[in-house]
Amino acid sequence: MLASNMKSTVYVDPSLVDTVTELVAANGIAIDIDITAGESAKVSIEPSPERAQCSLERIYPSGWIDCQLAHQLAKELSIPIEQLGMLLNGLNVKIRNCGLGCF
Repeated sequence: MLASNMKSTVYVDPSLVDTVTELVAANGIAIDIDITAGESAKVSIEPSPERAQCSLERIYPSGWIDCQLAHQLAKELSIPIEQLGMLLNGLNVKIRNCGLGCF
């Protein structure tokens, strides 16, 4: 599951690996998926029992993230904001406090 060193590597909880792998492949999102990194990963995608706020370190499916933080997360992952948007949309992460007032 690990690929080139040029992409950012994201830890994905084993329960979500199929979903995230499909999203990444279908949308050409330039990240590598690692199911072994755990807490040592810079960014992780993990389940949450409630609609949790995402951060620069954690993406929670069905959670939410501030627009400005989403832009920072895209920079952290070295991917275009459009790719992060596709990932967040596929994980049902809602955008709050949109800079344009859209969400």
